[in-house]
Amino acid sequence: MLAERDAENAALKFSNVPAAHTNDFMSTIDFKRHFVGLVHIEMLLVLSEVCKKWNEVVKEVVDESVESGVMMVYGGNDISWEVAYAQEDRRELVTQVVFLLNITKVGVRACTWAFNLDVVDIPEGVESIGWGAF
Repeated sequence: MLAERDAENAALKFSNVPAAHTNDFMSTIDFKRHFVGLVHIEMLLVLSEVCKKWNEVVKEVVDESVESGVMMVYGGNDISWEVAYAQEDRRELVTQVVFLLNITKVGVRACTWAFNLDVVDIPEGVESIGWGAF
């Protein structure tokens, strides 16, 4: 009798567990859009590389920040004088630079005219910083 009651209690305990293939909120685009507001942008870029399902949402956040001018994503390339000069007005708005993973250098004129940078975190592995980078 005791064993039967324990079996019934065990069945009741696990009856509220959702099936493995349910469409729960955490896998929805709405959850991802809420979640990205709580996570630092560098972590979002890593998350989008690790899990391609996050690419769409992360791209939206990055694009919005870049378009508003407060953030610049940098991949390690030198920037010509012409390109840097053409972006002068826009770069004055930049307060944050996000370095892409695995870069080994900060190129020439990378952040020229970004006078409002608050903090620049140079990633590990950067071996050189080009002339006029900051």
